[in-house]
Amino acid sequence: VASAYLTLRADQELLRLTSDTLATQKRSYGLTTQLVEAGNSTQLDLRRAEIALRTAEANHAAYTRQAAKDRNALVLLLGQPLTPELSRQLDEAMALPDDIVPTGLPSGLPSELLARRPDIRAAEQMLIGANANIGAARAAFFPMISLTGSAGTASASLDGLFDSGSRAWSFLPQITLPIFRGGALRANLDVAHVQKRIEIANYEKSIQAAFAEVADGLAGKRTLDELLRADLLIER
Repeated sequence: VASAYLTLRADQELLRLTSDTLATQKRSYGLTTQLVEAGNSTQLDLRRAEIALRTAEANHAAYTRQAAKDRNALVLLLGQPLTPELSRQLDEAMALPDDIVPTGLPSGLPSELLARRPDIRAAEQMLIGANANIGAARAAFFPMISLTGSAGTASASLDGLFDSGSRAWSFLPQITLPIFRGGALRANLDVAHVQKRIEIANYEKSIQAAFAEVADGLAGKRTLDELLRADLLIER
């Protein structure tokens, strides 16, 4: 729901920008038409102004359609129609503040934070449904490391989970306790047998994807900060 909402807000902002651009291009086309009629401009200038106007019209139509689709996606997730009040609030929503995302990340963020992710929580619920010991599963498959280093970027421990060339997962599960309880699996099964269970495979895949996404996000944070600063300087 949060992702759908932020997508809607972003596309609403883009729609607002295209509306402003369309209004500007309409004025420009009108002025160019007057200049051509007065003999102070050429048909080529008028054609260029018309192309810019038609492009702005196409962009406006595209973002109008996309914002409508985003709203429909939000309604689907909510499972009920938007109330008139909520619909009005969405239409009148202002741009998100620039400081909504923290500029710096503290060092030493624990990897246990990733256990809050919806995909990992869903995978753990599947394990619970298969009568598994979540504590043992986390101990076996969840690397307990620091996510961030001193500069707020990826820590050496996080980078070490992936090979720099192939981005391959290098963490080997350490199974010291029986994962499944109630006689579902014998306590003496080895790692290869346990990993054949689809619930375990999905759980491990979710953890790997979570760590990879965090590593990729931290790897791009510095360059994204530089892009943001450059954009702010251009606007000024």
